[in-house]
Amino acid sequence: PFDERYAFLGLLAFPAVAAASATALATSSRRRLAAIAIGAVLAASCAVLAIGRTPTFRDDTSFATQWLRTNPNAAEAHHLLAVVAMQRWRAA
Repeated sequence: PFDERYAFLGLLAFPAVAAASATALATSSRRRLAAIAIGAVLAASCAVLAIGRTPTFRDDTSFATQWLRTNPNAAEAHHLLAVVAMQRWRAA
């Protein structure tokens, strides 16, 4: 559920293609403005969601902790927490 931090930029192609298609298909200026307004509302909604998820990606510990909340059996999340603990232990 948290792989989107790696795939986010690649997924931007879908809304870009949708926006280009919508503006190309809009034959009147009124339809074009409507397509732009809808796109702006969608972009603002995505921004609000991204800002709300910011604490999850603050650091590796926050990321792994949230990952374990959603998937307690995720071996990679347990491994990440162990690596963080070892780094902190060595730094102390």
